[in-house]
Amino acid sequence: MATTIFTHRELEIIHKIAEGLNTREISEALVISPFTVKTHRKNILRKVGVRNTPHLINYAWSMGFLTPGPQMVLQPSDSRLQRAS
Repeated sequence: MATTIFTHRELEIIHKIAEGLNTREISEALVISPFTVKTHRKNILRKVGVRNTPHLINYAWSMGFLTPGPQMVLQPSDSRLQRAS
């Protein structure tokens, strides 16, 4: 994994965002308040210097913070992630 500028909790938040969870779902999964999730998200965006979640996910992917999960496969023909059958 890439050298991180993120705390362990921030990495958890990034992974939950990448899984498609919203603020409420992340707060329930990590047993923290929605306000805390929003604060972490704001701090993550500031650290990386991006303005929105899609840019954050692109950055995290390109820097090695995210990799395909066990249910995801990379399709070489179009370089998009597809759900495995």
